[in-house]
Amino acid sequence: MAAFILSKLSSNHYLVLQFFLWVSDQPGFKHSVETYCTALLVLSNGGLRSGIFVLIQRLIFNHSKSFLIEAVDFLVNHSVKPMILDTIIVSLVRVQMFEEVVLVVGVINRHGYILPFHYYNRLVRFLKMNEGILDLKKKCVKNNALHRLKKFGAGDGYTDYSGNKFDPNICKHIGLIRALSHKGKVEVALRLREKLLVVPDIGTYNGMMNCLCKLGYLAKANRLLKEIMEFGLIPNCVTYNTLVDGFCRFNYIDGAFVLLNFMVMNGIKPNRITCNILVNALCSRGQLEDANKLLAKILTEHEASNLITMTILMNGHCREGNMLKARELWDEMLRKGILVDVVSYNVIIKGFCMGGDMSFAYKFFSEMFKKGISPDIVTYNTLINGHCREGKLVEAWIMHSKMSSNGVLPDHISYALVIQGLCLHGNVCRAHQLLHKMLDDSILPDPFVWNLIIDGYGRCGEIELVYEVRDHMLALSVAPNLFTYNALIHTHVKEGYLQGAFMLKEEMFENGILPDVVTYNLLINGLCSFGHVYFAFQLHDEMLRRGYHPDAFTYTELIRGLCISGKTHEAHELLVKMKKMDVPLDHVPYHILITKYCKEKQLNIAFDLYEEMSEKGLRSKACTYHTLIVELTKKGHFKEALQVYHSMGIESAI
Repeated sequence: MAAFILSKLSSNHYLVLQFFLWVSDQPGFKHSVETYCTALLVLSNGGLRSGIFVLIQRLIFNHSKSFLIEAVDFLVNHSVKPMILDTIIVSLVRVQMFEEVVLVVGVINRHGYILPFHYYNRLVRFLKMNEGILDLKKKCVKNNALHRLKKFGAGDGYTDYSGNKFDPNICKHIGLIRALSHKGKVEVALRLREKLLVVPDIGTYNGMMNCLCKLGYLAKANRLLKEIMEFGLIPNCVTYNTLVDGFCRFNYIDGAFVLLNFMVMNGIKPNRITCNILVNALCSRGQLEDANKLLAKILTEHEASNLITMTILMNGHCREGNMLKARELWDEMLRKGILVDVVSYNVIIKGFCMGGDMSFAYKFFSEMFKKGISPDIVTYNTLINGHCREGKLVEAWIMHSKMSSNGVLPDHISYALVIQGLCLHGNVCRAHQLLHKMLDDSILPDPFVWNLIIDGYGRCGEIELVYEVRDHMLALSVAPNLFTYNALIHTHVKEGYLQGAFMLKEEMFENGILPDVVTYNLLINGLCSFGHVYFAFQLHDEMLRRGYHPDAFTYTELIRGLCISGKTHEAHELLVKMKKMDVPLDHVPYHILITKYCKEKQLNIAFDLYEEMSEKGLRSKACTYHTLIVELTKKGHFKEALQVYHSMGIESAI
């Protein structure tokens, strides 16, 4: 009767489980093999794994061995899903009911039922660990389970009880899976594994997980960890470090710490690499206090002297600009007798350079020579960048020249830093000369360097030189990228060559380069500057069709274009629309509209916009205030003019 009711409840799997548990507690009622199996069959069709596990636990622990075997026989006869049989085997293995495992496998084999490959592979691992316990069942296992294993190519290098060794193709399959993972084709590797029904070794699993983590497929990587444990493999420190690094790489720090706890619970001690990954992640997020605590918690007093970990932590303090803490850590390393290396020096030198303290940077630079530590390319590039940031281009070039005399050849970055500094300070001709020197030194500049020169000449209005550089770039087979085209379009827009700018946009599509928001903003800016606001809105609509999100600059340019075209009311409506869409606002659209309303003598609206701007805490240009004060005074609105005047002093208008 109970089995009949269970079968009728098949549409509601949760109700099946509830009824099974309820009827179990009724006085005088005992489940039969049929009720157990009917419930399991129904639940397997619904995929209710938690319910399946509960029933199998009851089946194993509450009933006799013969009851269990009869139940397995019933399930196999009714074409049960392999997942049910697998759960039974795994549950028995976990509680070390070895004899029952063999009996269950024997029943499965007698029916000619072929389990998926990985279930047999797991059983092989189990048998390897427990051969001594299974003396009475040798014949059953050898004639059945191992026969299946041989047929499916599992059990690499396994020796059966007769001493007969077989060597199937599993090594070749696993090698192929590992190679695919190494090449980044992890999806192909996973599909091949399923097709070949292969259970890889832990090293191959680690390789697949590493690839998944690098691609950001953290959920899939986590599922592989669960699969490893289900298959009876033991995850090692590399396994956990791979996952922890993946979680940290994509900023799921909390998940990384959950994994750390799980790792410790499973008896795997975190090593130096684990600590380095977590400390580096915490430093990247600015959680330096947490990084300090982690360092103290994970490492022993001896390991706390670890140079790599402390250098990472020092780098975190440097990035935060906390050079006092960085110096304390440096002094602590020296006090503990740690032999600092070139990497440690590079970190602290970079910290001082970023903070603009070049004198301290040079102090440590000089100290390196005294200690017999040779500065490397990173050291020199860091000092060059420090000088460029301060606009001291002569000093940057001196350091660039000093590299070669000290036996360190300048690389691409060494040149790019100086070229960037020269371009930022308007010395594009010198930057161009340096580009030629790069080529003379057999260093091919990448698009970033070419773009700097193109953009630099463009800002100077040297459109002929812009194309000369672009042609030279193409002649050396350096393909222009998005930034190249944006620099070229910006040059054309600046010089008023709108037709050429739009031709470049078409050329981008022809070369398979999609424009971005910056590209559209440059073109909209050009159109609005020349009063072509209708076409500017067409470009705005094209942006939306292509899935781009116009930003504050886009709408500000459209407001400016509408004002230029005398459509002040529409411009004001667009500002209202920006606020409704929560587009981040600055003072510029207010400045444009206030100035326009003042020219149109609509001072009430201009003053309302000024008050709205002030309420938002925005500060405009001084000319905005001056224009408003003059126009208010002309109309005799002295009180309002005085209010604007006082706000200028309070807000320190720019």
